[in-house]
Amino acid sequence: NAVRDKTYYKKIFSISNYSGNYFCFGEYEVNSIKKNSIHKPNLRLKAIGSLKIELAREYLIKQNKTNLKETYDICLISESGSEIGTSGSLSLSNWKDHQRVESKILRYTLHFCKKHNKKLLFLGRHDLKKGDDELIKEAEYLFYKYKNNINDFNLSFFDKSKYENINAVLKSNIVIGQTSTLLRESFGLKKKILVCDWAIKKNKNDFNTDAFPMGIIKLRSQRYQNFEKRLLKILKINHKNYLSKISNPNLIYNLDFKTLNFLRNEMLK
Repeated sequence: NAVRDKTYYKKIFSISNYSGNYFCFGEYEVNSIKKNSIHKPNLRLKAIGSLKIELAREYLIKQNKTNLKETYDICLISESGSEIGTSGSLSLSNWKDHQRVESKILRYTLHFCKKHNKKLLFLGRHDLKKGDDELIKEAEYLFYKYKNNINDFNLSFFDKSKYENINAVLKSNIVIGQTSTLLRESFGLKKKILVCDWAIKKNKNDFNTDAFPMGIIKLRSQRYQNFEKRLLKILKINHKNYLSKISNPNLIYNLDFKTLNFLRNEMLK
């Protein structure tokens, strides 16, 4: 499921006295529900990680695709907001802010990879399972080209039903993004991630990055020099060292939890 923030939980649990199981990615959701529910939630809260990610891991094992050689130094997640006016999409003003930030992240990443001779995967948002729609793919390209003096980049699109996008993430050293759920899922895959917390928080309903604690994992400075310095630092350290520099990793994702075993046992009850 998508990432939910404290505003969402406050709204939902103020109008509903839901009782039952509520399973989520990490301790962030558990804490948010407890703190932002007007009524004491009569439910079973548990951080179990991502069902999708664990199914992907199981699928790739069966397909003998787990011995993956690291192919990319950096994977940049496309978070294009091309569908203005659809349900759950951004307003026009928020779209412009979002586009400005996303374009800056792309510019910085391209410059960094060129300067330091790093291999980049720019992971497209469009799902090839829905068809090889050239218009949709072109809209994603145009999102990043709009008021952005860059043309030398390629988006890679995958069939998500076969977890090809997850397979690509597993082949990457670092995953970069802003608010995508795939960032937390990548963290669950034990990848090093960098969250560019650059969005303008105009109102309480804007996307936020509260689930990510401050530190090596999250960058608020929009200066290229700081972006470069942080990426170089993350590239130099291994995953264990990287985790040691995060105050509470389980806030993001319940690492090492046996998600599928747990859920299958739950279904047998």
